[in-house]
Amino acid sequence: MTKKTKPTKDMVVNIKIYDKEQIITNCSYDDDKLNKDLCEFIISKTKKINFSENIKLNFFNYTKLEKKEIKSTIHKHFEEEYKNAKDELKKSNFFVMVMFVLGMITFSILIACYNVFNNFYLEMIIEIAAWFFIGDALDTFVVERTNLQVKCLQMQKISCAEINIFDAK
Repeated sequence: MTKKTKPTKDMVVNIKIYDKEQIITNCSYDDDKLNKDLCEFIISKTKKINFSENIKLNFFNYTKLEKKEIKSTIHKHFEEEYKNAKDELKKSNFFVMVMFVLGMITFSILIACYNVFNNFYLEMIIEIAAWFFIGDALDTFVVERTNLQVKCLQMQKISCAEINIFDAK
C-alpha cells in the first residue's frame, strides 16, 4: 500500500535587478551584505506562506552580478535571520518558564499567608502578583511564541529557497 502525498506548491517571488545596489549594500563591511529593501520585500512577499509550500525566488538580472554572489548573499542573510529568530524563541521559552515558576512560588506564598496570617490586604496583593506572573507567562506562550515560531518557519523557508537567476539583457 502506497501512501499518497499532496504535491507541494511553490510560492514564486519574481524580482528584477537593475542595479548592484538593489542586492548588495555598499555600506557593509561584514558578512551581511544584503540590501535592506530587498530583504523587506522578500519577507513581505512570503509572509503568508503555508507549511507545505516551498519558496522560489526568481531574479531577472539586468546587471553584471555573478549568480553565485547573489545566491550566497541571500542564503547567508536569511540563515542569520533564522538563527536570530531561533535565539529569540529560546529566550521567550526561558521567560515563560521563569514567569510560570515565579507565579507558582507566589501562589505557594499566598497559601502560606492564608494559613499563617489573616491579613486580607496582604493576601490580595500576593494574589494579584501571582496572577500577573501566570498571566504574563500565558500571554507570552500563546501570542509572542506563536509569532516567533511563524517567523522561524518563514526565515527557514527563505534560507532554503530555490533561487533562479535569469540574465535578462
